[in-house]
Amino acid sequence: MTAAMPPRNQTVPARPSTARGLPGLSFVAAGLVAAAAFAPAPAIAEAWALLGREGGCYPIQTLKRRVTDLPEVKDPESFERFVHSQGWRYTRRPVAGGPGRAEEFVVESQGLSLVFVTAGFCGNSSAPGR
Repeated sequence: MTAAMPPRNQTVPARPSTARGLPGLSFVAAGLVAAAAFAPAPAIAEAWALLGREGGCYPIQTLKRRVTDLPEVKDPESFERFVHSQGWRYTRRPVAGGPGRAEEFVVESQGLSLVFVTAGFCGNSSAPGR
């Protein structure tokens, strides 16, 4: 069944306003609610730490002893932004193997060779940030 078209010289009434005089706002709102229902959940931030030479994990902020103007760094990405902002040359590479994620940074001009690790590398006794 098809809807009959109005004659050419007849005006079609506008859709009734639904909110504050804006036509079709409920349709837009319903679309946003539906989109939010199917949007992927935000990723949970991983806790990162620095891997010590003897295998223990240390809070990233212990690096302030070597880099005095270090801002708050919580992960490899924020450290990379800081190093880049300082204009230092660096090498970053993922470290394969192990029970978690690991990223190695070498900043030769500052004498830094760091490995950022997630909780899996730290074991049960020393989680990142402890």
